[in-house]
Formats: sequence, C-alpha cells, structure tokens
Amino acid sequence: MMKATIALLELMPRWVGYASCLLLIPLILTTCYEVVARYLFGAPTIWSFEIGYMLTGTFFLLGSGLALQRGSHIRVDLFYHRLSLRKRAWLDLLFYALVVLPLVAWTTYALAGYFWSGLESGETTGASAWNPPVWPLRLVFVVGFSTLVLQLIAECLKRIDTLFGQPEKL
Repeated sequence: MMKATIALLELMPRWVGYASCLLLIPLILTTCYEVVARYLFGAPTIWSFEIGYMLTGTFFLLGSGLALQRGSHIRVDLFYHRLSLRKRAWLDLLFYALVVLPLVAWTTYALAGYFWSGLESGETTGASAWNPPVWPLRLVFVVGFSTLVLQLIAECLKRIDTLFGQPEKL
C-alpha cells in the first residue's frame, strides 16, 4: 500500500519534470534566433530576453520535483554518507517533514495568491517593450512548487517505509 501511494505521488513530479525538458528546444531556438538577428542582421528582437528568462525559470522550477525524486539536489555531505541507512532516513525525515515541507507548502500557498493577483490585475512584466502578462510565469511557480510538495510527501513516506517497513537505498 505504501509503495503504491509513493508511486502515485511521484507521477506528477516525474511527468512535469520530463515535460519541462522539452523547454530546452524553444530556449535554444530563441537564443540562436536572437544572436543571428542581433549580430548578423542588426535587428534585435524585443521579446527574446523575456522568453529566455521565462523558459529558463520554467525549466528549473518544473524540474525541481524530479530532481528531488532522483536525489539530484545539492547536499552538504560531510557526514551523511557515513551514517547508517536508518540514521539517514531519520535525518531526512526530520529535515523534510519539519523544515522543507512546511516552507515549500507555505510558499506554494503564497504563490497561488501571487498568481491570482497577477491574473486579476492584468499585470505585465515591464521588463521590455514586449511587456507580456506575468500570470503565466506565476502559474509555473505554483505548478513547480506543487510538484515539489508532492515529491516531498513521497520522500517522507519513503523514509517512513525505510524506518518501519522495507528498507531501501536512499
């Protein structure tokens, strides 16, 4: 039952993370187009800067849950690798459940309000002459942090399963 719950929780972070990888294609194409337009034709675009930072931010935000799932986040490993599997599970569970999960869940909630305010007000970026609305990027914040919340819950369940059920490699 625990493994099925974990697998279900990990579906969204996995697929959202995989889908975010596809954003590298338009990011590369946009950057190449801007370089050619600017330096070969002397006609820079008004939109490439904002598209670039939006796609890069989207890529990183939507991939954060998948990175946690794969253990790709940075960890200061001065003593962690020397601990037993059970001690690592306790340490992870305490840190995830008491520090990271509450902060990320609270941030997700706050970002949802931030998204709605941008959507309702019609706010724009104001960073270039293109000046697109901010709500699509703010929606990405909410989705990215939501997938991270799901993955954090799955990680907590994995540590509980390691402590009280079937131990797995962390």
